[in-house]
Amino acid sequence: MSSACTQEIFLRDVRSSYADIVHWNGLHRHVAFRNNIYPNKRFDMITWPGHLCLDNLSETFVFSSQLDMLEYFRATPQRREYAAARGESLWAAPEVWMSRMVGTSMSGHAVFSQAKFVQNTRDFIRIRSHLNEVTRTALLQRLEREVFTREFETEAGALRSVIECGKTLGVDLEDIHFVVDCAEVSYSYLWCCYAIAWGIERIDEIMAKEKQVEAAA
Repeated sequence: MSSACTQEIFLRDVRSSYADIVHWNGLHRHVAFRNNIYPNKRFDMITWPGHLCLDNLSETFVFSSQLDMLEYFRATPQRREYAAARGESLWAAPEVWMSRMVGTSMSGHAVFSQAKFVQNTRDFIRIRSHLNEVTRTALLQRLEREVFTREFETEAGALRSVIECGKTLGVDLEDIHFVVDCAEVSYSYLWCCYAIAWGIERIDEIMAKEKQVEAAA
Protein backbone atom coordinates (compact mmCIF):
# COMPACT_ATOMS: atom_id res chain seq x y z
CA MET A 1 0.00 0.00 0.00
CA SER A 2 1.19 3.51 -0.66
CA SER A 3 2.52 5.43 2.31
CA ALA A 4 0.77 8.62 1.18
CA CYS A 5 -1.40 9.06 4.25
CA THR A 6 -1.78 12.80 4.67
CA GLN A 7 -3.36 14.88 7.39
CA GLU A 8 -6.22 15.60 5.00
CA ILE A 9 -6.94 11.90 4.56
CA PHE A 10 -6.76 11.24 8.29
CA LEU A 11 -9.08 14.12 9.18
CA ARG A 12 -11.58 12.91 6.62
CA ASP A 13 -11.47 9.44 8.18
CA VAL A 14 -12.20 10.74 11.69
CA ARG A 15 -14.63 13.56 10.89
CA SER A 16 -17.40 11.64 12.68
CA SER A 17 -15.24 10.32 15.53
CA TYR A 18 -15.50 11.28 19.19
CA ALA A 19 -13.55 10.50 22.36
CA ASP A 20 -14.97 8.30 25.11
CA ILE A 21 -12.92 8.12 28.32
CA VAL A 22 -13.20 4.51 29.44
CA HIS A 23 -10.68 4.66 32.28
CA TRP A 24 -8.68 7.51 33.81
CA ASN A 25 -6.60 6.92 36.91
CA GLY A 26 -3.36 8.86 37.05
CA LEU A 27 -1.07 7.55 34.32
CA HIS A 28 -3.35 4.57 33.71
CA ARG A 29 -5.75 5.72 30.99
CA HIS A 30 -7.91 4.23 28.28
CA VAL A 31 -9.64 6.49 25.79
CA ALA A 32 -11.75 4.97 23.01
CA PHE A 33 -12.23 7.04 19.87
CA ARG A 34 -15.48 5.78 18.43
CA ASN A 35 -17.04 6.37 15.05
CA ASN A 36 -20.67 5.36 14.58
CA ILE A 37 -20.67 6.12 10.85
CA TYR A 38 -17.31 4.52 9.95
CA PRO A 39 -16.70 1.90 12.66
CA ASN A 40 -13.56 0.65 10.92
CA LYS A 41 -11.93 4.01 11.73
CA ARG A 42 -12.23 3.60 15.49
CA PHE A 43 -9.11 3.40 17.62
CA ASP A 44 -8.03 3.21 21.25
CA MET A 45 -5.32 5.07 23.13
CA ILE A 46 -4.04 3.39 26.26
CA THR A 47 -1.33 4.64 28.60
CA TRP A 48 0.45 3.26 31.63
CA PRO A 49 3.63 4.54 33.30
CA GLY A 50 6.23 5.09 30.62
CA HIS A 51 4.14 3.73 27.75
CA LEU A 52 1.48 4.66 25.20
CA CYS A 53 -0.34 2.18 22.99
CA LEU A 54 -2.31 3.19 19.90
CA ASP A 55 -4.51 0.37 18.67
CA ASN A 56 -6.97 0.28 15.79
CA LEU A 57 -8.61 -2.56 13.89
CA SER A 58 -5.53 -3.25 11.77
CA GLU A 59 -2.45 -2.09 13.67
CA THR A 60 -0.97 -1.72 17.15
CA PHE A 61 1.96 0.51 18.06
CA VAL A 62 3.54 0.87 21.52
CA PHE A 63 5.89 3.71 22.42
CA SER A 64 8.03 4.40 25.47
CA SER A 65 10.05 7.50 26.34
CA GLN A 66 9.04 9.21 29.59
CA LEU A 67 6.77 8.59 32.53
CA ASP A 68 3.75 10.46 31.12
CA MET A 69 3.61 9.67 27.43
CA LEU A 70 0.78 12.11 26.77
CA GLU A 71 3.24 14.83 27.69
CA TYR A 72 5.79 13.38 25.31
CA PHE A 73 3.39 13.50 22.36
CA ARG A 74 1.48 16.67 23.27
CA ALA A 75 1.88 19.60 20.87
CA THR A 76 3.61 22.66 22.34
CA PRO A 77 3.28 26.13 20.80
CA GLN A 78 6.65 25.64 19.08
CA ARG A 79 5.61 22.28 17.71
CA ARG A 80 2.42 23.83 16.36
CA GLU A 81 4.53 26.39 14.56
CA TYR A 82 6.52 23.58 12.94
CA ALA A 83 3.27 21.93 11.83
CA ALA A 84 1.92 25.21 10.46
CA ALA A 85 5.13 25.74 8.49
CA ARG A 86 4.45 22.52 6.59
CA GLY A 87 0.79 23.43 6.10
CA GLU A 88 -0.69 21.19 8.80
CA SER A 89 -2.70 21.81 11.95
CA LEU A 90 -1.67 18.57 13.67
CA TRP A 91 1.86 18.13 14.96
CA ALA A 92 3.09 14.62 14.25
CA ALA A 93 6.70 13.47 14.02
CA PRO A 94 6.66 9.93 12.60
CA GLU A 95 10.42 9.64 12.07
CA VAL A 96 11.22 10.86 15.58
CA TRP A 97 8.50 8.81 17.23
CA MET A 98 9.74 5.72 15.43
CA SER A 99 12.83 5.79 17.65
CA ARG A 100 10.56 5.50 20.69
CA MET A 101 8.65 2.50 19.38
CA VAL A 102 9.02 -0.61 21.54
CA GLY A 103 6.33 -2.80 20.01
CA THR A 104 4.27 -3.14 16.87
CA SER A 105 1.97 -5.55 15.09
CA MET A 106 3.28 -7.97 12.48
CA SER A 107 2.97 -5.63 9.50
CA GLY A 108 5.10 -3.05 11.29
CA HIS A 109 5.84 0.58 10.54
CA ALA A 110 7.72 0.18 7.25
CA VAL A 111 6.91 -1.31 3.85
CA PHE A 112 8.86 -2.07 0.70
CA SER A 113 9.05 0.86 -1.72
CA GLN A 114 9.53 0.09 -5.41
CA ALA A 115 10.47 3.72 -6.09
CA LYS A 116 13.17 3.77 -3.39
CA PHE A 117 14.48 0.42 -4.57
CA VAL A 118 14.94 1.67 -8.13
CA GLN A 119 16.47 5.03 -7.21
CA ASN A 120 18.78 3.74 -4.49
CA THR A 121 19.95 0.83 -6.63
CA ARG A 122 20.80 3.21 -9.47
CA ASP A 123 22.81 5.33 -7.05
CA PHE A 124 24.50 2.22 -5.64
CA ILE A 125 25.70 1.17 -9.10
CA ARG A 126 26.79 4.69 -10.08
CA ILE A 127 29.14 5.05 -7.08
CA ARG A 128 30.78 1.59 -7.40
CA SER A 129 34.41 2.72 -7.68
CA HIS A 130 35.74 -0.64 -8.95
CA LEU A 131 33.48 -0.68 -12.01
CA ASN A 132 34.77 0.69 -15.28
CA GLU A 133 32.39 2.89 -17.23
CA VAL A 134 31.65 0.27 -19.88
CA THR A 135 30.59 -2.32 -17.28
CA ARG A 136 28.69 0.27 -15.25
CA THR A 137 26.72 1.41 -18.28
CA ALA A 138 25.98 -2.14 -19.39
CA LEU A 139 24.83 -3.11 -15.90
CA LEU A 140 22.53 -0.10 -15.55
CA GLN A 141 21.02 -0.74 -18.96
CA ARG A 142 20.35 -4.38 -18.11
CA LEU A 143 18.83 -3.44 -14.75
CA GLU A 144 16.56 -0.94 -16.48
CA ARG A 145 15.33 -3.57 -18.94
CA GLU A 146 15.19 -6.70 -16.80
CA VAL A 147 14.78 -5.65 -13.17
CA PHE A 148 13.39 -2.15 -12.74
CA THR A 149 10.43 -2.93 -14.99
CA ARG A 150 9.29 -5.71 -12.63
CA GLU A 151 7.04 -5.19 -9.61
CA PHE A 152 8.43 -6.69 -6.40
CA GLU A 153 6.63 -7.34 -3.14
CA THR A 154 9.66 -7.62 -0.85
CA GLU A 155 13.06 -6.02 -0.49
CA ALA A 156 14.77 -9.41 -0.39
CA GLY A 157 13.32 -10.43 -3.74
CA ALA A 158 14.17 -7.14 -5.38
CA LEU A 159 17.79 -7.09 -4.19
CA ARG A 160 18.29 -10.75 -5.10
CA SER A 161 17.26 -9.89 -8.67
CA VAL A 162 19.91 -7.17 -8.77
CA ILE A 163 22.56 -9.58 -7.54
CA GLU A 164 21.62 -12.17 -10.14
CA CYS A 165 21.66 -9.53 -12.86
CA GLY A 166 25.16 -8.50 -11.78
CA LYS A 167 26.40 -12.09 -12.01
CA THR A 168 25.52 -12.21 -15.72
CA LEU A 169 28.17 -9.52 -16.26
CA GLY A 170 30.64 -10.92 -13.75
CA VAL A 171 29.88 -8.20 -11.15
CA ASP A 172 29.63 -9.11 -7.46
CA LEU A 173 26.82 -7.10 -5.83
CA GLU A 174 26.28 -9.20 -2.69
CA ASP A 175 26.92 -6.22 -0.41
CA ILE A 176 23.84 -4.43 -1.77
CA HIS A 177 21.91 -5.86 1.19
CA PHE A 178 23.98 -3.68 3.55
CA VAL A 179 23.87 -0.50 1.48
CA VAL A 180 20.54 -0.07 -0.31
CA ASP A 181 17.49 0.89 1.74
CA CYS A 182 14.17 0.06 0.11
CA ALA A 183 11.81 0.81 3.00
CA GLU A 184 9.38 3.65 3.48
CA VAL A 185 7.08 4.50 6.37
CA SER A 186 3.82 2.59 6.08
CA TYR A 187 0.42 4.16 5.49
CA SER A 188 -0.94 2.63 8.70
CA TYR A 189 1.91 3.99 10.82
CA LEU A 190 1.45 7.51 9.46
CA TRP A 191 -2.30 7.22 10.11
CA CYS A 192 -1.66 6.16 13.70
CA CYS A 193 0.76 9.06 14.24
CA TYR A 194 -1.93 11.50 13.18
CA ALA A 195 -4.34 9.61 15.45
CA ILE A 196 -2.07 10.19 18.44
CA ALA A 197 -1.80 13.92 17.73
CA TRP A 198 -5.52 14.33 17.05
CA GLY A 199 -6.52 12.11 19.96
CA ILE A 200 -4.51 14.07 22.51
CA GLU A 201 -6.14 17.28 21.29
CA ARG A 202 -9.58 15.73 21.89
CA ILE A 203 -8.52 14.55 25.36
CA ASP A 204 -7.26 18.02 26.24
CA GLU A 205 -10.57 19.52 25.11
CA ILE A 206 -12.49 17.15 27.40
CA MET A 207 -10.23 17.92 30.35
CA ALA A 208 -10.54 21.67 29.77
CA LYS A 209 -14.35 21.43 29.75
CA GLU A 210 -14.35 19.41 32.95
CA LYS A 211 -12.21 22.05 34.65
CA GLN A 212 -14.62 24.76 33.52
CA VAL A 213 -17.55 22.82 34.98
CA GLU A 214 -15.70 22.28 38.24
CA ALA A 215 -14.77 25.97 38.43
CA ALA A 216 -18.37 27.01 37.83
CA ALA A 217 -19.79 24.63 40.48
